[in-house]
Amino acid sequence: MLSMKLSPIFSLFAVIGCFGCLLVSCAGQNAGLAAYRKGDYVSAVREYGREDSPSSNFAIGVMHYKGQGVPRDMKKAALYFRKAAEEGT
Repeated sequence: MLSMKLSPIFSLFAVIGCFGCLLVSCAGQNAGLAAYRKGDYVSAVREYGREDSPSSNFAIGVMHYKGQGVPRDMKKAALYFRKAAEEGT
């Protein structure tokens, strides 16, 4: 088996890159949540839609279920809930 030792600089860049990706992925959820809390459901759906993550898909499912920002649609809600569940929420 080939053993590979990572340099401290490479490790540092890897950690910084991971945190950067985490911050970018949370940005859409935070914007969506902020809009939702203000009652701006149309913007919330748009912001959540930019982020294809399990929690965003779940949020969109809830909004379809309740008819917030989109017409109430149980079939679409079920699709978003299933997608979120399959992705790990």
